[in-house]
Amino acid sequence: MKNYICVLLIVLFVAGCSKTGDAPNPGTNPPSNPPPISNPPGPDDIQITSLDISYGYTGDAIRITGKNFGTDKTALTIKINGIATPVLMPNSPMVVSECSVKIPAHCGTGAVTVSRNGKTATGPVFYYIPSTTLTTLYGMPNVPNTGFVNGAGTNMRMQTPVDFVFDKSNNIYVADHGTNGNLVRKINGSTGVISTFSGGPLNGNTANFTTYWTIGLPAGSGGNSDVNGGQARFHLPYGIGISEGSGGVFKLFVGESSFIRVINEATATGVFAGNKKDSASTGSHENGGRFDARITVTGPPVIVPTPGDYGSPTIYFLDGTRVAKQDVAGNISTFADIATLLSKGNLTRLADGSFYMGSMPLYKISQGGTVSTYFKDSDSLLNKASGKNEAYQDIVNFYCKSMDMDKDGNLWIVSGSGYHISMVKIYPDKSFVRMMVWTGGIDKDGVNGLATLNGPGRMHIRDNGDIYIIDGTAIRKMTFE
Repeated sequence: MKNYICVLLIVLFVAGCSKTGDAPNPGTNPPSNPPPISNPPGPDDIQITSLDISYGYTGDAIRITGKNFGTDKTALTIKINGIATPVLMPNSPMVVSECSVKIPAHCGTGAVTVSRNGKTATGPVFYYIPSTTLTTLYGMPNVPNTGFVNGAGTNMRMQTPVDFVFDKSNNIYVADHGTNGNLVRKINGSTGVISTFSGGPLNGNTANFTTYWTIGLPAGSGGNSDVNGGQARFHLPYGIGISEGSGGVFKLFVGESSFIRVINEATATGVFAGNKKDSASTGSHENGGRFDARITVTGPPVIVPTPGDYGSPTIYFLDGTRVAKQDVAGNISTFADIATLLSKGNLTRLADGSFYMGSMPLYKISQGGTVSTYFKDSDSLLNKASGKNEAYQDIVNFYCKSMDMDKDGNLWIVSGSGYHISMVKIYPDKSFVRMMVWTGGIDKDGVNGLATLNGPGRMHIRDNGDIYIIDGTAIRKMTFE
């Protein structure tokens, strides 16, 4: 009897193991139907079917379409990304399938939910775009070129600001040129007062704008004299960069036609690299030593400081059909050949040592100088806000006015015409969101569409995310909530 019971237990054990240990065969035993919905909406339950907009700013109205909203708006609770917002509709017995709300501040991106009678319906994700505040800090953006006026804030005047740079104390140095002079202006980061840091008038001699220079012309003759402070002479500066040491010492590097000029913290000015351009306009892009090379600087220089030797940085700059590089010893060579590129300009260095350049198409240059196409005009990018694909040429309408990269590796591009300026943020995964669109007119400060941006130029993104941008004859600031 005992043996019989033992055998029976063994048979039952083996059978149980075979049932639990063998994986089911989906070919011989497929599920007959998908699993039922555990809690499907009933015919009287609230439901969300669509949103009339998929993205927007604080205060924008959003209309939600669905079922069984009822006619009592006080019975509804509507949230965006978990943040409640007052219901504007329904407000009459005729409306039972729609309700509207205004987007609450700082709600962020998330799903829209509507609740009534203890039940909640979850709808599509709404993409929240932070509001942009545009403020004029220095100069006036819509004032004609009336000369250089030192002063504070919007009481000062700039004539043709082309580039600017910050030092570690938040002072701003502006490359400013025009018929009344070619200067480097300093804006005090604490007081906002602007003064002439270096450079001076051209003595009314407009011929200096087309005359090639030699090193060391006397101060009275205009051109590229290399003397101190306000006696220095510049010739149409194209851009400015900075290299800083410790203890408040620095050098500014000004790209201007056939030279890169250097200005130190004591306002002394001198030629840093370059030589006179050949009278026959030949050989203007020759490699060589600091004063043997022939260069034609056509864009703002990119300064890469040398650790421990702020006075000898590596400098990259646009030089005709190439990107030129000046090493720490002062030797100039071709870094990248861009002769075949359809567009040039806006040379922007990335944190990893590579570069972006151009607008349509947009090119990338590796640390070793290899050029590749990053975006073709027809390339499709995903708009994170709408969830739709858009062609790059439609994102960057007309052409790129300015670009810069923030500390998180996002590329910001300002593009368009004077009557339709847009700011686009492109993420490292090549998706994007259109942060703001300004429609032309007289330049105004304000929030989102209440402000206008008309003639944007060079911009710089600070580590806190604020954007400073040249707009006509002013420097303006963008902040995001």
